[in-house]
Amino acid sequence: MPIRTFRSVRRARATWVLLALALVALVSIAARPAARVPGDGGICSSMSDADLAAAVAAHFRASPAHGNAVGAITVDTFQVSSQKFNADHNLATVVDTVHIAVGQSVMFKWVSGNHTTTSGVGGQRDAGALWDLPVDVNDQEQVVTFPAAGTYPFFCVYHYTNRMIGAIIVTDNATPTRSGTWGRLKANYR
Repeated sequence: MPIRTFRSVRRARATWVLLALALVALVSIAARPAARVPGDGGICSSMSDADLAAAVAAHFRASPAHGNAVGAITVDTFQVSSQKFNADHNLATVVDTVHIAVGQSVMFKWVSGNHTTTSGVGGQRDAGALWDLPVDVNDQEQVVTFPAAGTYPFFCVYHYTNRMIGAIIVTDNATPTRSGTWGRLKANYR
């Protein structure tokens, strides 16, 4: 039987410790839940366009799109592209917001990319409760009607961590107030 030196015993223990840590890491990765809350990750930063399109399609297979108001007349529009909801034609606006009256509708119009428009705040349990719609090359226009006054935040499930968010403020007034941003003013006179 060979005589073990202090160094060989220490090396053997270190090997076992590393193996145990690797096993713990693998078990913790495997134990993660598969179900996702809408908007719980904003995972698309490193995805290709094709992978993102597949992810959006899978999202709507698991939770069918809902909330589209077919045939409604829209009073304002969000352009949807490059990880941005843009209503005021100013890409520097952090959270684009539109103001409408009760009963009016807002359109989400696709320009580029693969996105969703999902009611609520990303990562919250009630996200998508009012509407959850794809906005992509196959679904280029989505319309949502607002029957009650309130503030309605929304986001893209796959880009909200990149601040692809917006808000719709619905008032009881017959004529909604318009955003007074410089981008909105320029757009009105083009």
